[in-house]
Amino acid sequence: MPETPECGTQLSQVADIAARFGCDGDIDELIKAIFEAIRNDGLVLIRNLPRDPATLLTLARKLGRLQPATSRAASATPGDLAYWIGNLDAHETERWWGELLPLHTAGANEPTEPKLHMMLMLDAGSGLPDADGNSGQSLFSRVDDAIEELGRVYPERAEEFLDALLHTAVTADYIPYLPPRPEPILRRSSAGGWTFRYWIDMQKYARRDGWSADELDALDAFDAALNAVRVQLPLHAGDLVVVDNHRVAHGRMPFPREQIDGSGHRTPSTRRVYNVHLEADI
Repeated sequence: MPETPECGTQLSQVADIAARFGCDGDIDELIKAIFEAIRNDGLVLIRNLPRDPATLLTLARKLGRLQPATSRAASATPGDLAYWIGNLDAHETERWWGELLPLHTAGANEPTEPKLHMMLMLDAGSGLPDADGNSGQSLFSRVDDAIEELGRVYPERAEEFLDALLHTAVTADYIPYLPPRPEPILRRSSAGGWTFRYWIDMQKYARRDGWSADELDALDAFDAALNAVRVQLPLHAGDLVVVDNHRVAHGRMPFPREQIDGSGHRTPSTRRVYNVHLEADI
């Protein structure tokens, strides 16, 4: 994963991005570098970002058009930070807190999904691994890599699998007051590039929607390929990842839900991540 450039240099850390955003307050080169990395690689890492919502939204507005923070914005107004930032007042969502968070694309279960997904690590928790050596490493997987892996593992059936995923609709679990989205998983742009939408438990939803045995084979093979090519990235406080949400799925390895000191005192994990969704022209 490339990192954003310092002023006029190769890809490297950006120090004090709140004050400078690049070169002496001019962020044009920084924004161009972010977009170039996303176009080429699907995601980019920015280090040493101040861990406050105002700075995050300032950078976000330079990258694109803010989208409400999904269902968490229901009780907020556009003047509230919680309208734009997911997990503003809470730690990781309860369902997956401490457990493996499967690969998915943001907003795949809602009427529209963002083009860019920004994740700012506020607190990585204790950093101590669990019994299996996991400490909440972030996971990323590109649809292009998954399709290449699919062709490598299933050379005789890859085209059949891709055709099924391009044309068979599935409705992901959705927020009750929003309309469902019965759509295929894979999409092909007019230029020939691949994009996709992928939600947690997608295989369960496909079975619920009555997919045939061959269609389920295609989905199972794609899911295996997506996970086979995933990369792990341990994020630290102040690290920001910007993801092309139409090309890259994200997830997270498990982490200890509690830290236990020498006297046996238990302290809940302090792990916390801000999320921002954007529409952008890339």
